Amino acid sequence: MAASPDELHKRKRPPKINTEITAEKATAECKNEWDGEPVSPAGRLFHEPNFNCHVICIMGSDTPINVDTFIEGIQATIVKHPRFSSIPALNESDSKKVRRWRPVEVNVKDHIIIPSLSPDPTSPSSNGRLVEDYVSSLTVTTMDHSRPLWEFHIINIPTTESKATVVLRCHHSLGDGMSLTSLLLACTRRADDPTKLPSLPEPPRRSGPLYAQPRPGNDDGVGAFLLWIFSFIVLFWHTLVDMMLFVASSLFLRDTETPIKGHKGVEGEHTRKRFVHRTIRLEDIKTVKNAIGCVTQKMKRSSLGTSV
Repeated sequence: MAASPDELHKRKRPPKINTEITAEKATAECKNEWDGEPVSPAGRLFHEPNFNCHVICIMGSDTPINVDTFIEGIQATIVKHPRFSSIPALNESDSKKVRRWRPVEVNVKDHIIIPSLSPDPTSPSSNGRLVEDYVSSLTVTTMDHSRPLWEFHIINIPTTESKATVVLRCHHSLGDGMSLTSLLLACTRRADDPTKLPSLPEPPRRSGPLYAQPRPGNDDGVGAFLLWIFSFIVLFWHTLVDMMLFVASSLFLRDTETPIKGHKGVEGEHTRKRFVHRTIRLEDIKTVKNAIGCVTQKMKRSSLGTSV
């Protein structure tokens, strides 16, 4: 009888290592390690008891993943980042009880998990459901806090979307979506020129809201200057409204009930969540954009294949 994705995930987790350092055992070198950068207030919140908040990123590949090559790439890129080679530890001798990032030795193989799933070679759609079940199981399992809080799950199972799937799970205290996306781009290279980083089209100089633009000059006229001033008034008004709504939501307003929010109890920490995705053609998105009258900047089509 095949094991469930939950059992497979727990079975493949490497054994814990002891990285605790007490005040009595601390040497001069260890004391220097405790002087690392403090964890941000938001990061401390994510480390509160019964607060299990992870960022999960699913990436598909057109070819099966070579595990040895993947490990070499991770060793040469992500591991060099301070957050991915440190743990948020609490020094018991610190009267303030503030968690700090303490560097530790990283063994990349401890962070690479290869689940033993049973794919159906004749049914890619069934394999896709199997991968979704496994990714969903990651939402109800915790990470080993004695190691840097990140891990890659390599699933070399062909689905209707890709030949293989890589799932990155990291603790939210390592960063938010934008910072992790920037880190991912920094760890990749262009397919047409492996020596260069991926590039994105640059926006025009005068793009964005008016208040973010330079002050109009004398040649622009009085109307342009008044419009620039009016943009600040609009910004102030929207900021004031947002602040009032935030305070009201904290005190008595409730979120709108939606199918995505789900029924009461769905947001529970140990409640099973399911990752469901669907591929949408770019032409369909353009059709919706044209139907609702959105104005977007024309971007040159480019092939920016990336590889870790």
